[in-house]
This record gives sequence, C-alpha cells and structure tokens, in this order.
Amino acid sequence: YLIANSQRPTAKIITYNSKTMLAFPEMLKSLTPVKGVFKKGSSFRKHFFEKIGDLLAIILSIYLALSIEGWSEKRHEHKRLTQYYKNLINEIEEDTASLNLAIQDAEKHISNSEKQIELLKSYKPELMDTIGNLLSTMTTGSILYASSMITFKSMQMGGDIKLIDNLALRDSLIKLDDKYINLRLHEDIYMDFIKGDLFIMLRENFNLIEGKLLDEMYYAKPEYANLVYFFYSINSTRLVLYREALPKAIN
Repeated sequence: YLIANSQRPTAKIITYNSKTMLAFPEMLKSLTPVKGVFKKGSSFRKHFFEKIGDLLAIILSIYLALSIEGWSEKRHEHKRLTQYYKNLINEIEEDTASLNLAIQDAEKHISNSEKQIELLKSYKPELMDTIGNLLSTMTTGSILYASSMITFKSMQMGGDIKLIDNLALRDSLIKLDDKYINLRLHEDIYMDFIKGDLFIMLRENFNLIEGKLLDEMYYAKPEYANLVYFFYSINSTRLVLYREALPKAIN
C-alpha cells in the first residue's frame, strides 16, 4: 500500500509535464509575437527594412570611396614610376656614352703603352721624339662620367623603390650601382696617379710646351720604365671594368 501510494506523485508529475509541453506552443505564441512584428504592413517591419537598406547603402558607399581612393593612388604611383623610369633611362644613356668613351680612351692608352714598352726594350736614341709623343698621350684622356645613380638613390631613400615590382629589374639596378661604385674607386686611383706620379715625372723631365723630354736619357731609366708599366697595368684594369659595366648599363 505504501509503495503504491509513493509512486502516485511521480505519475502525477509525468502527467503534469506532458500537459505543460503540450501547452508550450500556445504560450510561445502569446509571449513572442514574432509573426506579428514582421506582419505585412506593420510599422516595425517597415522601419526594420529601411534601416537595413540604409546600412547597405553606407557599406556600399564606403566600399566605393575606398575603391576610388585606391584607384587614384595607383594612378599617381604609376605616374611617379613612369617619371622615374624616364629619368633612369636618361641617366643610363649618359653613362653608356661615357663608358664607351672611357673604353676607347683606355684602349688608346694601352696601345701607346705597348709601343713605349717596345721602344724601352730596344734602346734607340733617335726615337726619342716618338717617346715624347707617346708620353704626351698619357696626360690626355676621358674620365668616366661620375654617375651617382641619383634617381635610383632617391627612390631608395624615399621608399619609392617598392613601386618597382619587377624584382629582376630592381636587382639589376642594385648591381649596376655597385658596379659604378667600383668604377669610381678605380677612377680615384687613376686620377691620383695622373695628378701625382705622372705629373711629378712630367714636371721634372718633360717640356710640356715643346712636347719633348728635358733629359734625353730619362726614358731609358728604370723609373720611367716602371711608370709606363704601371700606366699600362692601370689602363688594362680600367678597360676590363668598363667592359663589364657596359652591358649591365645597357640591359
């Protein structure tokens, strides 16, 4: 009897819960009037879709503004890059012409040095005038145009080097700049020789006005021979450097 009575409340609870669950949809309808809110013709629905439309319009206008701004910026970047390319081409054309002149100059000095060396090996006093003429050519020549890659360096300093998205082209410009730096270092050595050792020798042993040796026996001395050999060597090095730089500049 006690066991039977103790199970009755449980049965009532189950019955009560099932009735509650059956009544839940009706309670939901009365507590959440969703259908009524979005019912056709309701003011809430009207304002809701108006707000959605305004939001979409704002998003679209922002997207268009950003797109136009990005397009305008790209257009300005393209103009700047085009001008940079024009400047680079003009500078490299000048450098190329200068390199060709320097190559011709070095070839001329090498040829004259070889002739002097042959005369030094076979001492002939009657050929002193020839020595004097060859010696005078040592004081004349074309020095490499002192390119400092102004446009390239301004792009690096200003950060516009990133506009060149062609990495191969960017790498070529870096290598060309390095090559010019090496050329200028060698030109400094060459100019020191011209202004130093060569000038001292000319001042002491050569008549610049008449183009003749003051000491007729000077060209047979080891000091003069060493000077000619060094002149030949330094121009041979110049020629190699110029020939290496020329295709890099053209390309």
